[in-house]
Amino acid sequence: MNDVVRLTDDEIIAAAVELGGEWKGVLPTVDVEDRGELERAAARGVRSFMVRQLIDEGPDGLPSEDVRRLVRPGVGAVARAVLFPSEQEDPLKAGGAWLTVFAADEHSRAVVVTSSAGISELQLVDADHARRVVAGFIELRAPAVTLLMPSSPERGNYAIVAGDLTDVGDYAHGQLEPPRDARRPLGDVLPAMLADL
Repeated sequence: MNDVVRLTDDEIIAAAVELGGEWKGVLPTVDVEDRGELERAAARGVRSFMVRQLIDEGPDGLPSEDVRRLVRPGVGAVARAVLFPSEQEDPLKAGGAWLTVFAADEHSRAVVVTSSAGISELQLVDADHARRVVAGFIELRAPAVTLLMPSSPERGNYAIVAGDLTDVGDYAHGQLEPPRDARRPLGDVLPAMLADL
């Protein structure tokens, strides 16, 4: 059993289709609003699984159990956290890589690191380990880090970390509302943000 797997956007889409749902993580190389593009990506993903021998033996040719187990938490689920390097002036413009955390069960999390090239590393870890990974990502502070903590697909809380200061507020439908707490020390807000992870 493998607790880490590296997959392309196409492979993630193919695995999500086999699991009967939609991947709710980041897919930077695929227009998820274009059904035709999603279908083509799924077909490429299946072919890639075959080439990489990441399919189960048998007539169905399903993605391997390891792949399904690591992708399953992000299918149809709301992420616990989405983080990315950003700029303070444009906090929703991602740069570099994304870190997404999904609940796998009550005690474990799927941590997904996605590059702008559409390659993701998926790993199952316990919730405490996931909190340490998120805290480490925030400490990169390059020049800012945006943290989205969804409560539903459309809304949630955000934190924008720049240096040792943090703005905290709410977002809805892709728009950040003005911060309810501005320029707070990171140490004052990080433990509370990570508690719900």
